Amino acid sequence: RRTPWAAFGLGALWGSGHATGQLLIGLGCLAVHVGIVKMAWAPALGQASGLLIGLSLVAIGLLGFHESRGFDKTIGTDSEDSELSERGRFGWATYATGVLHGLSLDAVIFITPALALPRLSAAFHVLGVVCGGLLSMGAYTSLLSFLCRRNPRLQIISAGASSVAILLGIMISLASLGVSIRLPGH
Repeated sequence: RRTPWAAFGLGALWGSGHATGQLLIGLGCLAVHVGIVKMAWAPALGQASGLLIGLSLVAIGLLGFHESRGFDKTIGTDSEDSELSERGRFGWATYATGVLHGLSLDAVIFITPALALPRLSAAFHVLGVVCGGLLSMGAYTSLLSFLCRRNPRLQIISAGASSVAILLGIMISLASLGVSIRLPGH
């Protein structure tokens, strides 16, 4: 329901949170690399971050279902007042969700090369990861806004995306607790 430019800002905010989480992971890796911190904390952090990420995806999915119920009333409206009130409501929650997802140990794969590079190259690598994340998340959110803004099927699209978020969140949460579900044929 946002303009593509406002949606880009929301996606970039999410990306900045993601970059903050990756920076924290990178600082942790650097602390291990220099010997300040021992690796004993890594398994516990991996399990806790997986559980938190899974639960946040479930919460995002439930919020998406709740918000999709109001789409019928707002399709095609361009009220700046509603966009301003949504901006405050989504700001910190979007940033915090990005931080949480940036703390995923899967994010280490993007930051790890900086540990093997010379200082200046490492700084440019981290800058590239951050800028790439901000731009790609902003562009993706902007594209979704453009494609779905006036779509009468927005409620169906939102409900589908919310379902995927909930299912993925449940699976990530279960996996982080050591529960595995056998799939048919395996």
